Amino acid sequence: MSDMTKFIHVGDIHAGKTLHNLSRNDDAEYAVSQIIDFAKKENVDFVLLAGDVFNQYNPDTEAIKIIFDFMIKELNALKIPIVMIAGNHDGHAFLDSYKTLAKYANMHLFIKPNSQDYVISIKNTNIICVPYVSHKYLTKITDENQSTEYASKMESFINALIQKAPKNTFNILLSHMMTRNAKITKSEYENTVSEFFAVNLNNIENLKYIDYVALGHVHKHQKISAPTEAYYTGSCFQIDFNEENQDKFFNFVILEEKSTPKILPIKFDLKNNLKTFTINTENFNSGLFQDSIKNLKGYARVIIDDNFENTRVLEHKLSAFQNKILDIRRKSTSNDMNINIDIKSLQNNLLSFYKEYYKSKYGEDLPKDLENLFIELEEEAEQTV
Repeated sequence: MSDMTKFIHVGDIHAGKTLHNLSRNDDAEYAVSQIIDFAKKENVDFVLLAGDVFNQYNPDTEAIKIIFDFMIKELNALKIPIVMIAGNHDGHAFLDSYKTLAKYANMHLFIKPNSQDYVISIKNTNIICVPYVSHKYLTKITDENQSTEYASKMESFINALIQKAPKNTFNILLSHMMTRNAKITKSEYENTVSEFFAVNLNNIENLKYIDYVALGHVHKHQKISAPTEAYYTGSCFQIDFNEENQDKFFNFVILEEKSTPKILPIKFDLKNNLKTFTINTENFNSGLFQDSIKNLKGYARVIIDDNFENTRVLEHKLSAFQNKILDIRRKSTSNDMNINIDIKSLQNNLLSFYKEYYKSKYGEDLPKDLENLFIELEEEAEQTV
């Protein structure tokens, strides 16, 4: 009988995610429970977590429990190893504080990319681990010229890692990165999924020695063009309203010698769906809108059509559905935005500029939850090495 390995590839869990001040930890926990049940049923050899396991550098207590007290504990009881790489949302200092303890629970953490400690062997499989690499850090760890584009540097870096890595019966690349032609959902951090960061897997010659590329970072399940099988599995639940109506998956992968890899997308059952409704006088007075909200398994965003004269009164009426409606906004008009930009002052006060932009585009002040998110993103950018 030929050698075989079977494993689960999971994308961005984003434990600790909030949406308009609502915790989505119940969605993350529900997804994790399905991964555990499937791993137990299929008796997999290991589970790959492709980064952005947490949504914040310093996750909340509940998010930590979902991953460490639930997922890792349950899989360790089943004697199933976990290999996890850090994504751009995962805090290095936070994960580093758990790295030693995690090994006792059969969890192998790879936090910063390097060319020394980046391969883990499980059974008959070598897993080459490449956590998220910021532009600054990539320049620091490579000998490439400063002017070389990020994508070219990453292609060379990964190619060299594969060349240097020992070979096994099966070889996997686990990486958190943007790739060429990947379809984004717009719920990813925009500054990390631009063309500047898009790695062309077809330029990595040594991928021919890899049996499967397990990708994280992009939130939509998809196959990527490459010399071997390469997949994003996407986020584990609908992260925000950019992902509404999207099905979510993880991959069950079976590698067997002298056989074509079997990649089976396993669909998550979603605890909550996200849906946007446009409300106007007709569908509100008829009760159709109210019925749709009541029957929704999940959360709604409401766009108020311009034909409502007193939208403040309407918003008050909608408060009866406050457990279902997360966001209420007016339909944006095609305003010409006249914003004077002073680059020097902009660098020192991005928040003020964004507030002005939002006011010009939507005709109202920036919501407090978006302001807090903007501040958090600024702080994360400053921490990027």
